[in-house]
Amino acid sequence: MIHSIHYRSEIDGLRAISVLCVIFFHAGLFGFSGGYIGVDVFFVISGYLITKILIKEHEQNQFSYLRFVERRIRRIFPALFFMLLVVGIASYFTLLPSDLKSFGESLTATALFISNVFFWRTTNYFSQASEFILLIHTWSLAVEEQYYIFFPILLAIVWQFGRSTTFWTIAIIAVLSLLLSEWGWRNKSIANFFLSPFRAWEILLGSLAAFGVIQCRGKLQNLLAGAGLVMIIGSAVFFDDYTPTPSVYILLPTVGSVLILLFAQSDTHVGRILSLKPLVGIGLISYSTYLWHQPIFALTRLNVQSDLGITVSIALIFLSIAIGYFSWRYIERPFRNKSLPFLSRRIVFATSLGLILILCVMGVSAIYFKGFPARFDSVITAADNAQLDKNPLRPTCHFSIGERFPKDIGSTLQNCKIGQNDTPQVIILGDSHASAISYQTALSLAELGYTTAQFTISGCLPFLGYSTTQYDCELGNQKVFEYIRSSDIKTVILAGRFVNLIHNKGFNNTEGGVELGAPPKPLYHFETGSGDAFSPEDAERFLEKGLKKWLATDKNIVVVHPIPEAGWNVPKKVISLKLAKEYHGFLGTKSSLFKDRTENLSAMLENIADAKLIHFKPAEYLCDSIRNNQCANSFKDKIFYYDDDHLSNKGAALFSNQLAKTIDELHQSTANQ
Repeated sequence: MIHSIHYRSEIDGLRAISVLCVIFFHAGLFGFSGGYIGVDVFFVISGYLITKILIKEHEQNQFSYLRFVERRIRRIFPALFFMLLVVGIASYFTLLPSDLKSFGESLTATALFISNVFFWRTTNYFSQASEFILLIHTWSLAVEEQYYIFFPILLAIVWQFGRSTTFWTIAIIAVLSLLLSEWGWRNKSIANFFLSPFRAWEILLGSLAAFGVIQCRGKLQNLLAGAGLVMIIGSAVFFDDYTPTPSVYILLPTVGSVLILLFAQSDTHVGRILSLKPLVGIGLISYSTYLWHQPIFALTRLNVQSDLGITVSIALIFLSIAIGYFSWRYIERPFRNKSLPFLSRRIVFATSLGLILILCVMGVSAIYFKGFPARFDSVITAADNAQLDKNPLRPTCHFSIGERFPKDIGSTLQNCKIGQNDTPQVIILGDSHASAISYQTALSLAELGYTTAQFTISGCLPFLGYSTTQYDCELGNQKVFEYIRSSDIKTVILAGRFVNLIHNKGFNNTEGGVELGAPPKPLYHFETGSGDAFSPEDAERFLEKGLKKWLATDKNIVVVHPIPEAGWNVPKKVISLKLAKEYHGFLGTKSSLFKDRTENLSAMLENIADAKLIHFKPAEYLCDSIRNNQCANSFKDKIFYYDDDHLSNKGAALFSNQLAKTIDELHQSTANQ
């Protein structure tokens, strides 16, 4: 007979702290910028408890892999599958086609225990977009499930060589995994966050703690347990999105967890705190609460489309806990009862396989039928599609300074060009605003016989002389500048969100559309040492020097002036108006606001003149063209933006032919000189 390990209420208290940290982080509560470390604490707890059980079974010569898998299925699957089924049904009735299709992809990946791999390929956990992904939190379950598959086999093999050999084998693997994560966050940060090899050391740290090789009592025990709690809470408070994770930084909360597991027994100060009934209660329902909190928050955000606010966030936290209790009481607990005849091992395995199949069918159906667009009318479907109406070259031709920045710019351009010629005559440079207009512009130029390449960099205007706290723009821009200067490219198109030079906050359209977030800051001008934003004088000198450097290359230069910002997410706004029967075929913002925001900047740009320099103003085609004193966001079922400030391909098409014609005329005039 196998005896279960001794129950420790303080571990449930630690679980409560872990899940609350994660929920507070996802709720955006102030003071929990590092709350995501709750998952790291969960990993340590899982490693500790699983290894503790496995060691006892091996010591009693009663280990059974099949029995282990059954226990894990009974523990994990019922609550998980219940959540997936309910959320899947709710998603069909509430999500737009594109969102439902994406949900189907993540649902299938979750059912197959590879959602961490799926999210590695599709998203950044710390991006704003992740707040709207219903199942993004299941990446951590996938990591644990992969651990449950392979670790018991490894332990069974190594255990034959003795307890000490097993301990040191796990320790070596943990160190190698930690070293891998140190390399990973510097070189493959998204893979480092999601994939098991980079995360293994956290779970294995708990496994090592299960061997119980360090013991102490008295004041030192209280001191170590207290230090562990401080390390966890301190990490949750002081870490943020920019803290490399996993990395050696994450040793702070994970080693803190180990200290609590080893030393915070019930007779210690920390043990008594963690054993308080409210914490133990939340700890008992922590798994189900964790499962439900993200779908609840994401579905709310998808329907509200604005900052939730503190009141709504707190209400959703309590709702998550309430549903978590229901799931624990009526789903989790009954399925752990092996004595019930209708919950025998055979039935549990068969039912699990059946539910996996059902969930996969649901997910694949949403993918195959493209989110069932027939549920909505043509305008809503068009607005939903506009969110994906982006430059198709962006994934391969829009770069970030760091892991995705190419070493060989010349060979990269061969994969980033449109046209019949082997080498491009025109190149489009700039930030994401430049990327947004690049594809449509290249198509229009191709009709006139030009081959156009794109090389754009996130958050970086195409001028030398500055960087931001988020991007080392100078590094990328210098490499691009040197390449183009010595190349056969004839014309350089410079585009970007130039208003960020003199405005350090998002656009407010005064009609309820307030852009969330702000440009990366401070902006450093290498000559003047400016801080949060350029002064007008700094900006003018910066633009003048930057343009003169490009003109000195003897290339034709086309400067694309600022593109009007919307303030609200245009597709979402059209959808919400249409659902409320308030969309009357047009959405726009006041052109006077755009003029006030950009006229000084445009004047600075136009002060620079040269025979090889052309100024092009997209606003002439977007503003006052469909409706007076309005910059068009949409017209009928044509949506001109894919978010709140980036043009869709349809939006770029409003002026791409004229831009191409302007470039052709510039080529003709300079060729005759």
